[in-house]
Amino acid sequence: MKGLREVFYGGYEGGPNAKIVSDSMKLLGYKSTKAYFDDYKAGKLPIKAIIDPIAKVDSKGLAENYDQVKARTQAALDTIVKNALKNGDRNILAVSSGMSMQVMISDLTDNIDKNKPLSNATVIKITYKNGQYHVDEIGSMEYVNKGKQALINK
Repeated sequence: MKGLREVFYGGYEGGPNAKIVSDSMKLLGYKSTKAYFDDYKAGKLPIKAIIDPIAKVDSKGLAENYDQVKARTQAALDTIVKNALKNGDRNILAVSSGMSMQVMISDLTDNIDKNKPLSNATVIKITYKNGQYHVDEIGSMEYVNKGKQALINK
């Protein structure tokens, strides 16, 4: 689904992440990338505070802001649930990128882990019941570890 794609970084697409961070962190008052990443890893930077500065400093004016990413990712989530309910599906696997997922769940949970970077292949588990979403897991590597163990045991 197009709604699950990664955040669009506009003029930064294809360039080094260091350039995005260097340009955008200054809007937040950071003087060093170490301080910026330390706060990000600690969950002290809400995803909105990461995404919006990128959109503001994009010289081409094409980068998505937080509200745009939130609207499309949550619309995709709603579509997935609607289709699942219509088809009688109970479990759905949806694949996306870390920052897009962080934006999607940003207002669905108060868990501080929603603001921490996500590793590749990490899992965010969302349940839906009676019109409400609940974020059950954020950043779980349990499934990756089980897969690794299964390969070792072969």
